[in-house]
Amino acid sequence: MNADSRVMEFFAERLSRGKSDALVDRAECQFGEHGFGPCAAEFRGDGSLIGFIGLSIPSLERLGMTHNPADDFDHPLLPEGHPLRRHVLYRLSLTGGKP
Repeated sequence: MNADSRVMEFFAERLSRGKSDALVDRAECQFGEHGFGPCAAEFRGDGSLIGFIGLSIPSLERLGMTHNPADDFDHPLLPEGHPLRRHVLYRLSLTGGKP
């Protein structure tokens, strides 16, 4: 599934078997550490894998970041025309966004 171009349309890359297996390993570790994580979602009709659902711990917090469109940039490893090539940059001031 992680190698399917339709499934991975909004991700930076399709995953090799090794990278996909590593992703599953990380999900299993998350369950071991926190008691929750991503779960496989199956099609009720035939039990085929259709994706994943679940909870995760976000890594960002409200920091008072600001956005200036002039700072946005194209990802250097994604080809011209790739829908994820353009990146938006947010900045944090030295005061953490506080006056």
